[in-house]
Amino acid sequence: MTILEYRFSKTPMEGDLGDFTGPAGLVAVDETKFESFWDRVVRDYHYLGYESMIGARIKYLVTLGTKVVGAISFNSAAFKLGLRDAFIGWDEPTRLSLLPHLVCNNRFLLFPWIKVRNLASHVLSLSLKKLRLDWAAKYGVEPYMAETFVDGDRYRGTCYIADNWIRLGHTKGFGRQGKSFVFHGNVKDLKVLNRRFASAFHPDVDRLRGDRKELLSMITGTPLYFPGIMDSLGVTGMSGEKLADILADHVEPFIPYLNRVELKPHFMTMLKGLLSDLPRKSIE
Repeated sequence: MTILEYRFSKTPMEGDLGDFTGPAGLVAVDETKFESFWDRVVRDYHYLGYESMIGARIKYLVTLGTKVVGAISFNSAAFKLGLRDAFIGWDEPTRLSLLPHLVCNNRFLLFPWIKVRNLASHVLSLSLKKLRLDWAAKYGVEPYMAETFVDGDRYRGTCYIADNWIRLGHTKGFGRQGKSFVFHGNVKDLKVLNRRFASAFHPDVDRLRGDRKELLSMITGTPLYFPGIMDSLGVTGMSGEKLADILADHVEPFIPYLNRVELKPHFMTMLKGLLSDLPRKSIE
């Protein structure tokens, strides 16, 4: 079917994906007369709006049966990203060489009146399969990995989790918004598309856990740490080490937001002081 055979309607669609007889599909519209329609609906209905994409990109309209129900797009991946690069484990020359094989899912929209369960994860899966062929055909480069940012204040990213994307954690950097940059600190999700790429680098989330190890060692380090703190508080059944572990769970999500070099050691010292019995805390 061509795009002319689909129609745009604001008639609500609700239910499970299996309730609809027509299949879900994707229609590439970049560099066609329908690209302006894609731009308009993303501008009107996506919370980030739309700014012209520079460089490599592919835009798809999402269809269900004979209706257009959303839009999704991919463009070139971020040039440098600490979480992703640590997860992959590549060196700088390798990163520069293979970066064209990484793509970013920079927009994903299902219209607000589309309430079809499991549609989002199904579309993600379809889009990655189609993208591997379309990106290679258009740019002569096979995508090895897809990345995306999820605004945790708005969404849980359930559809990415359902499609087996890997959640890396909160980013530390800034994102482009129009002609300027804004700090986002959004959740970073990745999906490895090429098995040879995975076997070559053994991407590993454990590489990203250095902050937690450092956090625990700082909290329970000498000389400030006071092992008898639980007894002094009259709390039974919990060791100081367990308290430190709980405290680390609580504060770990905040560490990526300490984007100035001097803030992290100050933050660690404050936590260490909380478990100290010294009358004067250095953080004070």
